[in-house]
Amino acid sequence: MSTLSPVSVPPGFPQLLASAIAPVKAGPRALPPLKSGDVVLQALDIPFISNATKSPFTHCGLVEVVDGKAFVIEALQPVRRTPLEQWKARGDGKIEVRRFPGLSGAATTKALNAARQMIGRDYDSQYLWDDQKIYCSELVTKAFAAAGLRVGRLQELGSLALTEADKARARSEGVPLTSKLVTPASLAEDPRLRTIYTDFPRAKH
Repeated sequence: MSTLSPVSVPPGFPQLLASAIAPVKAGPRALPPLKSGDVVLQALDIPFISNATKSPFTHCGLVEVVDGKAFVIEALQPVRRTPLEQWKARGDGKIEVRRFPGLSGAATTKALNAARQMIGRDYDSQYLWDDQKIYCSELVTKAFAAAGLRVGRLQELGSLALTEADKARARSEGVPLTSKLVTPASLAEDPRLRTIYTDFPRAKH
């Protein structure tokens, strides 16, 4: 797979991401039973992503259920497997769950195996489409791809709602606005995934 040029991100982005995942008290609504292969999304306080995509969703992961307990395989620093209760307590406590209808057991196994193989890799704050480092929606997209399924969509950096400062920074660093990436928002908008739970009543899919 070819390596794409890095996407421009604000200075101190890793620190911003770390501060955004501080846990808060979760809301009172109960989640329905989750299944392995579900996609979970949340709204961490990462303005660069939410402003560029015009979506509240800035982070996502892939659910794995083991002996009745749900975990989220996610790309932070490093890629890790996090208990769901800990995962959903971050940010403002809101969560959305999306599911690939009719996902077979074989496809689920392939997707989870691919996601597990990414555990331990560094978080990719440059959003390269290679496999050395991984960002959150890249993990989900490539896990499903390993099962022969397509979710999310590659978008050109220049098609996002970047500020003029963001564009100027990309040009100064030699990053073409034709570089492509997958965003959490594209997973939230994917018609191939069905919303089974959301704390975002205004979200339209």
